[in-house]
Amino acid sequence: MLLDPTTFKALAEHLGGDTVRAATKGMPSLPADDLRNPVPLGRTQVLLSFGLTERDLDFMGERQRRLVDEVVDRVLTVQSLA
Repeated sequence: MLLDPTTFKALAEHLGGDTVRAATKGMPSLPADDLRNPVPLGRTQVLLSFGLTERDLDFMGERQRRLVDEVVDRVLTVQSLA
């Protein structure tokens, strides 16, 4: 969400003044969402949505890591079936 250029524009319009608008001027905009062809999620995106990274998994025990892997696999499976 924070990487979306429209978020920066909204912040500039509501929170900042001319300085913020000048800093965000010329930022590329994201293409419009095409609901017919959604971008498939990857393992990294699913982990990030849970606030985790691959590095975090390195510090987990085997049981906890197995549970995280199971959840990620389920999310990816459900998303592929949708």
